[in-house]
Amino acid sequence: MIERLNTWVGHPLRLFIIVALGVLFTISFLDPHPTVGVPPLTSTQHIIGFVVYLTVTVALCIHPKYPDATMGVIACSFTALLVAQVASDFPRVGIPLLYVIYLASANCNPRWRPLWLVWILAGIAAAEMMNDKLLDADAQNYVSAWQLRVTAVVISWIIVGFFWQLGGVARRRQAEHQALQDRAELAAIVERTRIAREMHDIVAHNLSAVIALADGARYTNPTNPEVGTEALETIAATSRSALKQMRGLLSVLRDNEGRDADAVFNIAAIRGLLYDARHAGLDVHTSGIDTLPDDLPQLIQTTLYRIIQELLTNMLKYSPGQRGQLTVETTEKHVTITATNRLPEHRPDPGYGIQGMRERATALGGATQVRTDNNEFLVKVEIPR
Repeated sequence: MIERLNTWVGHPLRLFIIVALGVLFTISFLDPHPTVGVPPLTSTQHIIGFVVYLTVTVALCIHPKYPDATMGVIACSFTALLVAQVASDFPRVGIPLLYVIYLASANCNPRWRPLWLVWILAGIAAAEMMNDKLLDADAQNYVSAWQLRVTAVVISWIIVGFFWQLGGVARRRQAEHQALQDRAELAAIVERTRIAREMHDIVAHNLSAVIALADGARYTNPTNPEVGTEALETIAATSRSALKQMRGLLSVLRDNEGRDADAVFNIAAIRGLLYDARHAGLDVHTSGIDTLPDDLPQLIQTTLYRIIQELLTNMLKYSPGQRGQLTVETTEKHVTITATNRLPEHRPDPGYGIQGMRERATALGGATQVRTDNNEFLVKVEIPR
């Protein structure tokens, strides 16, 4: 309820000041005695002034919700005051007008902003030219009277420019604040996507290894208990490793703790991936892994780790006979990973693994190729160094 009210009328203090001044200026037109220094008004002018200031007060109150519409109402209202020559004293005209200038610059649509500025400048110029105090100048001082009028217009325009700049500063500050919020929301979305992708890699790889080991242990345990026991030990080690990786990954979500170092992987960990994959039953032939330099940027090392992890997981899950070929080519400008394996008889749903690899490579300016040729599945990922 409070948020909806703020959307309509803005800050409560702002609303209080507008209503207080609006009531004060509005009821001043009910006083039959004119203000000192202000010419007496007719009954019609009293009514016009009362209605106009009441309208302006209401429009200023709801300006945050409808900035351009209320600005049009306010502009027409002040124009009516000018035409009817109702208010010529500064407090009743100057105070609300300066605030209106600020609002027009700070909150109105850029398409309408020039119109309000021209309208304000023209209205002020007309009001100064119609000022009775200047028109009462002696006829012999005709030139001096016009000079005084022009000087008053210039000074008034300078004041308008000052408040217009204040509104512009507020507008730019609000735009910068909104941009910071948008960047923060985008960063949160990117981080959630990254965490989801990392979790997919961890869970898919380790569960595939656990399933393969469990199947092997089930068949070998009756005839070869030692092999079955070894497989169960490997399952436990793989599960602990997966749990440790997930804890490291999710540590970034804790407000009071930094990210766990175990959530970052390097070139040395890739060799551990190959060992685990072979231990899980994958017959993978590799070449070029040892050519990967250890001084690559950490982001590239982590990306290579995750891509190779996904490729090994796909071979372990889908390749007939759990066989595959993994080749790494390292040049001065690129690291290229090529994985090939036979296609299964029934092609499974590709899931999100290929999409995750493509997103990782694209984020670093790389490219991913996926194709099938002669019943062979090939994935080629190229990442710039």
